[in-house]
Amino acid sequence: MNTFLRDLRYGLRTLTRNPGFTAVAVLTIGIGIGASTTIFSWMRPMLLNPLPGATQVERIVAIENMAPDGEPITTSYLDFRDFRDNLKLVNLVTARVGNVFSVGDAPRTTQVWGEMVSGGFFDMLGIQPEAGRFFSAAERDDAQNAHAVVVISHSYWKNQYHSDRSAIGASLRINRTPFTIIGVAPEGFHGTCSGLDYEMWMPLTMYGQLTHTGTWILRDRNARYFMGMYARLAPSVSMEQARAEVQALANRMAVADADSNKGIGATVLPVWQSHFGTQSILLTPITILMGASGVVLLIVCANLANLLLARATGRLKEFSVRLAMGARPMRLIRQLLTETLLMAVAGSVCGLILANLLGASRSREAGNVATAARRAGPGIHHGAGIWRGDSCGTGSGAARVASQRQRDAEGRRAQREFGWAFAPIAWAAGDLRGGSGGGGASGCGIISEEFSDRTGHGSGLQAGRRGTGALRFLHG
Repeated sequence: MNTFLRDLRYGLRTLTRNPGFTAVAVLTIGIGIGASTTIFSWMRPMLLNPLPGATQVERIVAIENMAPDGEPITTSYLDFRDFRDNLKLVNLVTARVGNVFSVGDAPRTTQVWGEMVSGGFFDMLGIQPEAGRFFSAAERDDAQNAHAVVVISHSYWKNQYHSDRSAIGASLRINRTPFTIIGVAPEGFHGTCSGLDYEMWMPLTMYGQLTHTGTWILRDRNARYFMGMYARLAPSVSMEQARAEVQALANRMAVADADSNKGIGATVLPVWQSHFGTQSILLTPITILMGASGVVLLIVCANLANLLLARATGRLKEFSVRLAMGARPMRLIRQLLTETLLMAVAGSVCGLILANLLGASRSREAGNVATAARRAGPGIHHGAGIWRGDSCGTGSGAARVASQRQRDAEGRRAQREFGWAFAPIAWAAGDLRGGSGGGGASGCGIISEEFSDRTGHGSGLQAGRRGTGALRFLHG
């Protein structure tokens, strides 16, 4: 531990003596990590966590109607009822539609995003209310405009009611219709569309009252105004089995209601592949951005490796002197790894701050560094792994160079003093002294390749180059 602390102090002194190099290296790492983690934090809710707050999200699927040409289409309320009442391999089939609502008493109204959902919506997601309750059994029937109740989000409860539980039972006017607040959704749940923060949920049977269109839409099978359905797979049921059942039911509906459903099929998809939602619009461009950010990160790695390589070349005299005074190559490796570790830590902090700033547009808690770290954590660990690999490669390579230079000098001295007969002994002694350094270089041969070509001892590093290639792919 004392040796490590000395290495830290010496590394800090070395970096502060070269503020320009240190600033460029730290900013380079920060930009690479910040950009890649920001893109990853955008992609994560679409692919890895499309329904934040839901339990066993991998068992939740999307059910979509398909036009005769195979294109996805929206559904009607009567079609939703048939799926809800007749499917056996999926449970809690729900429908939803999102909209912007005018909340409050005129003229002081605000525009709030909300969802109209069927009664089993929250049960399908498997979430529990923060306060109050969700829709009761009586509020889940198909009676239109009979249940003027609303569930609000945790953030809306906090911002508008200061987390006061007396908000339960209060009246809230939505699109000029008074609703009663019955519950608060758990913190972190913002609805079914990634990137949109829904703040209230009303029964889907209130559609006519909220849109002022009357009751005909929920009674017309041709009125396909609803954005798709969700359901939870029954225990031990695979998605292929559920898809087959849904397709069979859609075929029967196409025959029974040929005037509206002729040729219309249905399928079951993972939620992140659903065609209705932000993921269908943003998935392709964000995937392209993720690939581009990966390329940028690799370029940043290469640039930083070149910077460290050039700096190590300028310190060869220092390394040679330290070796001549008895320092072991492994001691130099440890010192250089400590220096590059300091730069990696500083660059990671810089990248975290940059990711927090870049994510401010999509996160209501962008000013909270802890939240940014939680969301960008996997990307930070991924980026830090790459910097650790580069640090290991550069530090080991520089020490290997110094030890090879020292062996060259010992070989030439042996030739002068003892003749060619004893030169192999001196070379062997040099190899023994540098053995530990060789072990470090064998793990990072790519960084040392240029130096090994200069010294004429590159053949012993070929296996190391191959090993480092695999290591780079693992870290990358």
